Amino acid sequence: MSLVTPNPPFLLLVLIYAMMGFAGSQQSGAMGSWFDNNWQVAMPEDEGRKEYGVFQGKLGMLYWITNTLVLIPGGILASIFGRPWVFQIQAIMCIVIAIFCLRYVKNLPDTAEFDQKRPTMDEYFSLLKEGVQFLFSSSYVKYLLVGTMLVNSCISVWSNLILFPMYYSYLVSDVAVATFRTIVMLPLVFYSERSGVWAKKFKPRKWMSRFRFLQSAGALFFWIFAIIMFIFPVPSQDSPMIDYFLPGTEILILKVPVDSLLPVIIMISVFFVVGIFYQLANVLTGRVFVDAIPNRVRNGVYSLFPTVVLLLSMPQIAFFGWLVSVSIPLSLILIGIISSIGCAMIHKGLQQPHPLQDEWDAESEIEEGTDLLKEISEDLGFDPDFKSD
Repeated sequence: MSLVTPNPPFLLLVLIYAMMGFAGSQQSGAMGSWFDNNWQVAMPEDEGRKEYGVFQGKLGMLYWITNTLVLIPGGILASIFGRPWVFQIQAIMCIVIAIFCLRYVKNLPDTAEFDQKRPTMDEYFSLLKEGVQFLFSSSYVKYLLVGTMLVNSCISVWSNLILFPMYYSYLVSDVAVATFRTIVMLPLVFYSERSGVWAKKFKPRKWMSRFRFLQSAGALFFWIFAIIMFIFPVPSQDSPMIDYFLPGTEILILKVPVDSLLPVIIMISVFFVVGIFYQLANVLTGRVFVDAIPNRVRNGVYSLFPTVVLLLSMPQIAFFGWLVSVSIPLSLILIGIISSIGCAMIHKGLQQPHPLQDEWDAESEIEEGTDLLKEISEDLGFDPDFKSD
């Protein structure tokens, strides 16, 4: 990326994204399935996966803290030393992080069943086949997962085609964009930590699809931004500017059109309000997935997510790549409609019978029967200390 210029060779971009795609395909699903499998072993007493949601909220808080802390320094460094230098620093830091992951991402001692030998190629294909079959194994799974991936495909279109062009249309400079992103991310640090606790009060079956509709990069969010851009068009190039220079130097680090101030303030307010729904939706989704997907196919199913998201994104990117050049607000309206369809599928899936519900009901009956036997034994003077099986 440090070799990219304002007019780079097309093949260089193809090479960069091919490398990203290959690495992402190898990594996808691994961290999520590792965490969920180990959580099930470490916390079997976590009823309803509420503590899982709390912990995911704390992880989200750390994610947003690190994102927030690097944005403004990164923007300033890019303005002073140039973007290539910043990319080179990032490359070195990524190598350090990779070494830490290799050293510390291990299974817990009680998860020996996950320490398997490397599967043969036939076993890989078998797991892939099981993952695809599971995707369509029940109406609950099919609508829930496909709906979630359809919503995520809209987020992919938003982040790849609209987000940064919109930022730079209103804010112009790297530092201004970095400052804006820092401001909108600050409340997400608080929301992430609290969302796991707040989510305990909400049942996924009722609220997950609603929060997806309201969240950042959700249907309502897209429509609000379309309205903002209709009312406050992108400032013209001859619009008066607010310039800010690095103190004691002639280095221009902040340049913002005066006409951008009001729409930017409104955008920040929207991010502040809908950000909480984004965090709550993620926590509720994690609570559902950790039990809805069997451990054996978890990695395969999680790995299918980005594949299906990409397949759903490709025709959208091809279409909206053209439409964005005509009208960004119109693109946002249509993306909001597609996102709404995904939310409706999530809602429909959660209304279907849970594939593990019969198993849960049987376990509950066994526990009730065991408790009753213990009470009878105590009344008769027998030793109640016996195994439940």
